[in-house]
Amino acid sequence: MECHTCGRTRGTPCPNGEFRKCSRTRGRLIDPLRSTLLNTAVWEAIEHQSEHGIVIGVGNCASALCDPMIDPRGGALGLGLGLISSLTAIVESEQWPTERMLRTRKLAQGPLAIIPTGSGVVYQNNQWITFGNATLVNEGTQDA
Repeated sequence: MECHTCGRTRGTPCPNGEFRKCSRTRGRLIDPLRSTLLNTAVWEAIEHQSEHGIVIGVGNCASALCDPMIDPRGGALGLGLGLISSLTAIVESEQWPTERMLRTRKLAQGPLAIIPTGSGVVYQNNQWITFGNATLVNEGTQDA
């Protein structure tokens, strides 16, 4: 299989010995995103970058990097890509009806990042830091 960004075949070293570019995927469908990225050169580049630099996820793609991830169609938890297993991200939260938010929070079994548009969270020095109106809550624990 060839990487759509640089054309290299999975398992062969990048000419420069490191990854510099990565394709991005947009959309709302969960299973195609997972099946399209996992076990590809693009996913290998994302994993490599997460170990040696910064990975940025925006919108539903940020949620998809988590495991579990949020299914934007109804707020249920689904199997995500698993790059981030310590947090579940609810993105564009200002657009969520109260019922969907309550259902998702009830289903969650760990930390949630509630991230309205224009806000963000960053993992730095072994902790999540919020920016803008983002909030972190620990669902399914005594801290909830």
